[in-house]
Amino acid sequence: MYFDDNMPGGSIAVDIPIGEGNLAISPYADAFFKSGLKFYNAGASILIKKIDGESANFYFGGGGGFARLDVSVGGLGGALNGFAANGIAGVEFAAGESMNIFVQGKYIIAFGDLDGVRNFAAQAGISIPFGE
Repeated sequence: MYFDDNMPGGSIAVDIPIGEGNLAISPYADAFFKSGLKFYNAGASILIKKIDGESANFYFGGGGGFARLDVSVGGLGGALNGFAANGIAGVEFAAGESMNIFVQGKYIIAFGDLDGVRNFAAQAGISIPFGE
């Protein structure tokens, strides 16, 4: 949920571990939709993951990429493009041997044609670990 105009949406990301530590690079793509508005955000973030106990992992980080806002109202429309930066904090819980559940908050700031777009998105979903 992107809280600017209550826009629901979806996200996909892949966390790729860096070395043996708690760092990961996470390419992502977000899309939020509401009648007449479509907001897209794609790029990569650096995450710091902290393992807390056996069932929960806390993480935080930030990154950036590109953003696009498509507007269509009353037969008129247009698109604005720009760069975007984000800050992320979340927690991931084990939901079995091969699946996790996560909840995260993402603060998105856009620049360029989209200067002034700054808002918070709450995201929840399923993550599937590979190669562990």
